[in-house]
Amino acid sequence: MAAVVTQGIGIYPDDGAARDAFDRLVPALTACSDMQAKHYDFTIAQPNPSTVALKSDLWNVMYRLQSSVLIDVAVLGLPQSEQTANAVVDAITDRMK
Repeated sequence: MAAVVTQGIGIYPDDGAARDAFDRLVPALTACSDMQAKHYDFTIAQPNPSTVALKSDLWNVMYRLQSSVLIDVAVLGLPQSEQTANAVVDAITDRMK
């Protein structure tokens, strides 16, 4: 299996617009998880008010809100995909400070 790490950054006009997008994302992801679709099973964790993580046996995705920016990192095919996703999100967040 190939390893894939993707990252996306959305820049919003202001902090409030980014927060609104993030706040809409969490319930939408929860609704997707609740469908329990085959091959799309994942759990959701929200370790803090600005971060949401999707976890499956095959991949991990992490979203983080930082001011007016929404960061998305997805990791597939690495043995420690959760740690990798967290490290990449942290690195992006640190560069924005």
